[in-house]
Amino acid sequence: MNDKMREMTLVPKIDDGNVITTLETISKPLETFVKENNLPTTNVLATNEEKVKLFNNFASSIETLPKEIRQESDYLTKFIVAGAVGLFDGALNYLWDEIIRTLRNKIVSYDLKYFYSIAEQVNSQYKKLEDESDLQYISDHDLLQSLNRMKILDNYAFTTLSNMNYMRNHASAAHPNVNELTGIKLASLLEDGIKYAITLEPDASSIAIKQLFDNIRTKEIPEEDFDEICKDLSKIPEERLDDFVVSIFGLYCDQKSDDTIRKNILEISKRIWDIITENTKYKIGSKYGYYRNNASVEQKELVNYYLETVGGLKYKDNDSIVADLLDKLSQLKSVHFQMNNFYNEYAYARDIEASLPKASIPSTIRNDFVKTICLCYAGNGNGYKEGVDEDAVVLYEKMIDKFTNSEIKAFILLFRDTEFVIDFEKTKVKKRIKNLCEKLKEKTSNNDLLEGLEIIQNSSNIKNISLQSDYTRVEDKINKSNI
Repeated sequence: MNDKMREMTLVPKIDDGNVITTLETISKPLETFVKENNLPTTNVLATNEEKVKLFNNFASSIETLPKEIRQESDYLTKFIVAGAVGLFDGALNYLWDEIIRTLRNKIVSYDLKYFYSIAEQVNSQYKKLEDESDLQYISDHDLLQSLNRMKILDNYAFTTLSNMNYMRNHASAAHPNVNELTGIKLASLLEDGIKYAITLEPDASSIAIKQLFDNIRTKEIPEEDFDEICKDLSKIPEERLDDFVVSIFGLYCDQKSDDTIRKNILEISKRIWDIITENTKYKIGSKYGYYRNNASVEQKELVNYYLETVGGLKYKDNDSIVADLLDKLSQLKSVHFQMNNFYNEYAYARDIEASLPKASIPSTIRNDFVKTICLCYAGNGNGYKEGVDEDAVVLYEKMIDKFTNSEIKAFILLFRDTEFVIDFEKTKVKKRIKNLCEKLKEKTSNNDLLEGLEIIQNSSNIKNISLQSDYTRVEDKINKSNI
């Protein structure tokens, strides 16, 4: 090996001096070529100092990745080569593409039908998706949100990957940007991607839910097993149980389902109906009016029989407005988390505002309505102005003006919702949330609600306010109240 080749040899860990020499050998001819063609390199290519940090942290970042997986990891080669020439934004893009590809493969191997049943609850536009090729139509944020609701991603993993998605959208080669990625940050993102996505495996409870969903579809469950099944279901978290019930209800209404599947679903549903949330009961009841309005006679009658069997006829909604509003709210929330939301939210906000009853916000959609409208009003903190769709803000303010004590209560109780608070550490978002609290204080005279709004306004860490003792104290009071 001659001296020149020896200088260009990269090994897992070497001292900064050798790394700098090697990277300069690689980078200088390229930079010279670019400059000779009168093209910029400043703020385009990372400095050698930052590339050294990436290379010196690379080995430790991938140490949890088994060697057999590394040998098939084309993205790692693209990642490190892009890093070597200083294209950190391109490296991040390669990493994110691999994360999404890997998560899609895990969905297929887990249970694609069950995933789609959850994704449809995140955004109603996904209701017609069926096979593996349709996964491309689900936005990255909605994919992460669906996996979080399935608890394949826990809250920490969801937040970590959501933040990476933000970086990908605003600091990668995927879109024009002025954000700077450092070598250490890029290595850290690689480590997070490997830990929370690429080597991710479903936990025991996720596998159990998958097996139950599969058994409902493929087997006639013995009568004596239902009590034990429902006893186990009663132990899972509230949100997860709600999602499961809505999923099997969707399967129950599916025209492809046979009598055995529907019997399995009815036997389970009637045993757990009393422990699911009121919000979920109203969502299910709203489907009666939806199918009635769309002249889907068979499905309308199925909903009626379901509600009669589980003891939920009082939740039957003869109008289609609730189901329609739920669809529109889910679509607006999905658009909010996508690129170009500053220009795309208005049309959805306009449709929601036009569909609202003049008297009041329907109680059946209150939580979804308050979460979505306040989330969009607060914005994501990006952009050079307020971080919101400025055309839509007028509509959000008009809808917020309809808030009564019940909606203000729902707002205060939202701060445990991981998705709701995801951008609340950003200066613009915090300012808008505090301004919203001030507006809401003018709309109530309830002391507990006023105290809750005051605590949120005065908090220096709104994103993690659910960990503060003063918030949990007033939260408990509001929860127990008859507001």
